[in-house]
Amino acid sequence: MKKLCKILIFMLLVVTLLPMLASASDANFAVEAIIPDNQISTEATWFNLLVEPGDRQTLELQLRNNTDDDMTVEVDVAAATTNLNGIVEYRTRADIERDSTLTHDLADLVTFPETVDVPANGLAVLELELAVPNEDFEGLIAGGVSLHIQDSEVDEPDEEGRTRIRNRFAYEVAITLQTSEEEMPTPNFVVNDARAGHLSARNVIFVNVQNTEATFATWVSLNGRVFPRGGTVWHWSEVTLPRSMMFAPNSNMDFPIHLNALMFEAGEYTACVTVTIEGLEDEDEMVWEDLCTDFTITPNQAHAFNTGDFDALDTTPVWLIVLLIITAITAVGVIGAVLYLKLRERKYF
Repeated sequence: MKKLCKILIFMLLVVTLLPMLASASDANFAVEAIIPDNQISTEATWFNLLVEPGDRQTLELQLRNNTDDDMTVEVDVAAATTNLNGIVEYRTRADIERDSTLTHDLADLVTFPETVDVPANGLAVLELELAVPNEDFEGLIAGGVSLHIQDSEVDEPDEEGRTRIRNRFAYEVAITLQTSEEEMPTPNFVVNDARAGHLSARNVIFVNVQNTEATFATWVSLNGRVFPRGGTVWHWSEVTLPRSMMFAPNSNMDFPIHLNALMFEAGEYTACVTVTIEGLEDEDEMVWEDLCTDFTITPNQAHAFNTGDFDALDTTPVWLIVLLIITAITAVGVIGAVLYLKLRERKYF
């Protein structure tokens, strides 16, 4: 297991570096993490820190502006998440809520300025104030800082009415915290729920797959199938490329099972996902087989997704409808009782 943990950390380093996560640069802008003394891996260019409960520490990033104009950089800090392609991200995502197993969100532990001004052809240092939780914790707290070059110009339609789209370069620098260099916890996977949906104008079944442990899971493959409730023959299936996915600690993703241009059929279904982590060196592979959940596709959901008529979807929860009906009946009863008492006082009865 120790060998596997070292390999997982190494893979985290490799995967983290590939998409401009640290020492990132282009012709106009560069970011470099100033590595502190409590860095675990001195070869890493992101923050891989050994900390003590209750520690306070300032993390520094050096920002370089290679243009002739002053630059404003927007700053954000977020917990590590996993997107639906099985890629770890280190930025705030409007489409995802805090994971139910996440005890410590890095965004709650770091104080940072919303923007940093970097002078033309000059440098600026971004300071992040880290407050480590007072209690010991197992595994990793993982997240990162994302940096966006602020675009001072406003997009305006051109003469033909088309809106010009400007690229906003973004950089992500990972931050991991751990209180021990002992082996990390073993990943663990569960399936929470499933639902009908749309992805790139195509019908899909989204199955929520969750890594419940405070550790990265690499070399992950998913095999998903959807059966009629109680049936044994699957209707739709999806298999990822072998070892193509990675899960952040305490994170979940909506795994899309494509229908391949087939129509939704209203009914009751069961979605099952098998999760496999490839074994490395002398380690055995890990398999979580047939993690299943039941779900329903209603007739109006099937119609809406099949036709693209999303106005037909009634998203009002049933409990809210029932509550409104009960409230209305109660209100009518109270008003009626008050009127009755008033009229009785005046001896109309």
